[in-house]
Amino acid sequence: MCLGIYEGGENYDVADLDLWIENFAPYIPLSTKPEDSSVDGGEGPVSQQNAGVEALLDITIAYELIYPQTVNVFSVDDSYYANGEETLQCLCCQELTMIWVRSYGLWFHGYHA
Repeated sequence: MCLGIYEGGENYDVADLDLWIENFAPYIPLSTKPEDSSVDGGEGPVSQQNAGVEALLDITIAYELIYPQTVNVFSVDDSYYANGEETLQCLCCQELTMIWVRSYGLWFHGYHA
């Protein structure tokens, strides 16, 4: 069983996740990490300086609710689009691509499942 979490434009860091597990969920092994799926340039875990609080909060709440099941983080949108440096031609294009790729197991234009 796995819970999927959509993260667009914000990422978590491993050090803070380990710190949270150590202090608030000692029954979860420190080696526990979510599976990362990148869609359209989305980045996986980042350094503490570049991490977002909301992304970490999403993951920690998920683990609190479903452990020992796993968490899959779908990182969508590269920083170029996430920072508003380019206007999106299609609202929710990355989200729709994520659903399409994961549903049909496609491999094209750098997308894979």
